[in-house]
Amino acid sequence: MTALGGYSNITSAASGGTLTLSNALANTTLTVTGDTQQGPGGYVVVLKDATGSADVFNLVLTKAGLLKAGSVTVANVETVNITTADTTKVPQNPLDTLTLVADKATKVVVSGNAGLNLTGTANLALKSLDASGISKGDFTFTSGALTAAAAIKGSATGTNTVTFSAATAAVTYTGGTGDDVITASNGQKKRDQSG
Repeated sequence: MTALGGYSNITSAASGGTLTLSNALANTTLTVTGDTQQGPGGYVVVLKDATGSADVFNLVLTKAGLLKAGSVTVANVETVNITTADTTKVPQNPLDTLTLVADKATKVVVSGNAGLNLTGTANLALKSLDASGISKGDFTFTSGALTAAAAIKGSATGTNTVTFSAATAAVTYTGGTGDDVITASNGQKKRDQSG
């Protein structure tokens, strides 16, 4: 399915296939409130004008309990902001799942009261990933073959499981107060409790 027109705020209850959102305006926010069905389902966001050098895309994952967002693809955007929100009366801080495909993104920021399992193997331009804004919940991330030096920050309070063994440049990692596990470019795992 393809949606057309100039807009900056989109809400989707669920995706059974691939929903393409064309001609989205700058600083667009996509709010996902339901699970994407198993398979190649997800979202493709195409900005009306992505010729700038500081384009921003905002993604909100909100649901009572675990949210399986599937794949979100957004091209020619330099910054992606992701917010997780567990809306249950007593949040259980689940580990939401998301595959992000943002080929030009150099900066990804994650915040919210739910954890996130983020796959970003296609985001080779990434230079900064900051998940320290996750107030509760864990953070899991797998990078691709990063082509530039990068800084990764995990959840400040949860347990972080971060893999950047495919990176071709230096990666600086900052953990939180949890018992973190990182897999670096030498393929060896290291537990980090220093924060």
